[in-house]
Amino acid sequence: MNNSLLRILFVFFTSFVLIGFSLDDVFADEQEITSRIFSFETTSIIEFTNNGLEEIKTIRIWLIDSSFISFKLENNWTSPIASLDTIIFTTSEPIKTNEIVKLGIKTEKSNLLIHWEVYDQEDNSIEVGKTPSEIMQSFVSEPEVIIEPVGILPESTFKVVPKNLHPGSTIRVTGDNFVPNSSLKLFVNDSRLKSFVTDENGNFMLTTKIHKTTKAEQVNFVLKDKQENEKIINLYLTEIEQKISKNIDLTVSEIQNEFFRTERLEFSGTSNPDSLIIIKIKNPQGNLFSTKVQNTDFQGYWSTSIDIPFNAQIGKYSAEITDGKNILTKSWDVITSKKLNIFPTKLSFKFNELIKFNGTATPNEQINLILVGPQGNSVLSKNFVVNTSGFFEIEYPTTSSSLEGTYVLYAFQKYETQIISVGLDTYPKKVISTQLNYVNYHNSDVAIIGITGEASQDISLSIIDKNDHERFNDKIKLDFSGKRTYLLNLTTFPPGIYTVLVSMANFQASDKFTVDLQSSHVPIDFDMLKNTYYQGDSIYITGTSQPHSKIHLFLIDPDETIINEKETFTNKNGNLFSTSFLIPYGELFGK
Repeated sequence: MNNSLLRILFVFFTSFVLIGFSLDDVFADEQEITSRIFSFETTSIIEFTNNGLEEIKTIRIWLIDSSFISFKLENNWTSPIASLDTIIFTTSEPIKTNEIVKLGIKTEKSNLLIHWEVYDQEDNSIEVGKTPSEIMQSFVSEPEVIIEPVGILPESTFKVVPKNLHPGSTIRVTGDNFVPNSSLKLFVNDSRLKSFVTDENGNFMLTTKIHKTTKAEQVNFVLKDKQENEKIINLYLTEIEQKISKNIDLTVSEIQNEFFRTERLEFSGTSNPDSLIIIKIKNPQGNLFSTKVQNTDFQGYWSTSIDIPFNAQIGKYSAEITDGKNILTKSWDVITSKKLNIFPTKLSFKFNELIKFNGTATPNEQINLILVGPQGNSVLSKNFVVNTSGFFEIEYPTTSSSLEGTYVLYAFQKYETQIISVGLDTYPKKVISTQLNYVNYHNSDVAIIGITGEASQDISLSIIDKNDHERFNDKIKLDFSGKRTYLLNLTTFPPGIYTVLVSMANFQASDKFTVDLQSSHVPIDFDMLKNTYYQGDSIYITGTSQPHSKIHLFLIDPDETIINEKETFTNKNGNLFSTSFLIPYGELFGK
């Protein structure tokens, strides 16, 4: 859409001349609201008179055969929603009986029929009508002033995490109760970090980075809309703690044994802070294939990657990794074809049909399958050992009340992954989505993360701990089909609950997992008021354990996916604890 059509121009009318016009709406004495429209070319003044007892707070006007270009409001009136064919006006001082309000508009066409609806202070409709324009010879107008539509409302809020920030920090910013589909800008003091658009519900979630040159002091995080309305949060940036230089052994994370052409191979590990890592990769003939040079960060962590070309030789490759003092080697095979292949029986299914997939995989090996619905939640999860034939089928029954949209199937077998999208009552669309192969891991495991999005799109991948602190961040690129498998080494992750967050432009997706969460030897007893609940109900939980104990509780859906977690404590005078979970709408029915 042309950007110039999206800008809203305010036209300030100073006076107008009415010669021989006294046109009231038909049957005005029977109407609570009367309206007049006086027009000159494409500029009009709409006059509403309140003849009723209810006070007017909101007026909506819309066009059928033309578009709005600009509008002008009286004092105390605002327009939280404006589009090319509809404008909603609201006031902080409602129009009382016998009072009049005048609104100015400019449109693409002249001599229009204006449709309108008037609401009271409780947002109840008072009256609906339509009024034709009455043509005037002339009226005086002042020059136009460019003003953009409102995006920030009095009730709008946003927050920045993590709490401990420093120059160069990666941050997550979330906001609620903004105008839907509005353009906003995020600043630190006067430095712009990011421009973005809110979703259809007026909310947003984004990941960005504070500039390294920002001073470590109290700063203002500022959100601005196109009318320069602002929301401000004051936070402190602290200096990065200087790490004492110490010797850290060179380490390299584990990699899988086999890769396919066009896949990406990730290397990561540790060494001395601010040191240089050199990786030399050799092909099956022992000739130099590629060289990578990477610096460690101030904590000694490093990571890099290589893309395996589509025409790479088949065979065993090796890598020599050195920090100038120590040398480590890794090897892997590049193979021609995948062993895991899954195909949907068709791309688009109808309501009440079975969504069905046929697949082949390595026989006698476990496979994990997760089907993610349009809302990003798991709707089907299956773990089983593939039979000796290597063939299997997956079916998901739909009903007339199933959600329309794109469904994404994730399949994991060892280090091999496949991601397939289908549509229900529509063709599948490119959606950003992510899924892990398991929920619970040991510290020695490698987590496999499947990601989908736009073809060849740059993606930000972050791992966030339960305190909203970022533990890991990487920039990755999806392949030409909009998919990617990412291997995350968990050796540096302490026990806890984590969220993997993938971000692409203004869109995000997430999944949760745990590392080395072991059962406590401290006895815990808890109970619920009942065993059956409905969506939207609250589950109230009470229990007992040792005094001064920290209790972790998880709400897990029928597919064993964590959808909420709580932390509570036994009280200081005894051993009682209590908390509650809200069962969200749209989750699976089951136990």
